[in-house]
Amino acid sequence: MEQDDLIGVVKDTLHELNGEPTSSDRCREAFFRFLDEPTPLHHERLREAYQAVPSHWQIGVLKDSDNGDAAIMAILVREVDAIDRGWLDEQKQWYEDLRHRHEERLWQRD
Repeated sequence: MEQDDLIGVVKDTLHELNGEPTSSDRCREAFFRFLDEPTPLHHERLREAYQAVPSHWQIGVLKDSDNGDAAIMAILVREVDAIDRGWLDEQKQWYEDLRHRHEERLWQRD
């Protein structure tokens, strides 16, 4: 494990113990924000949030055992204008249940 990943794991563990959002939580939030508003600013924020997740946890950010984080990667490897809006709408529908679980989990922490 790289030193930066180890530090990220420790930070995430402390955030979780304190009832605060982890790097994965913040990445999911950035993903949902981009799906809602696919702007260059939200694209960059998603990139930053994804890079903040320890590398060995990145595949599990979306909690999708079939597709891993393919949706995030498909977004990040393209410029915003090159992303098909129909595909974004499909992703929005596909991850709607995850969004609800994510929001419930964050509300329960408050």
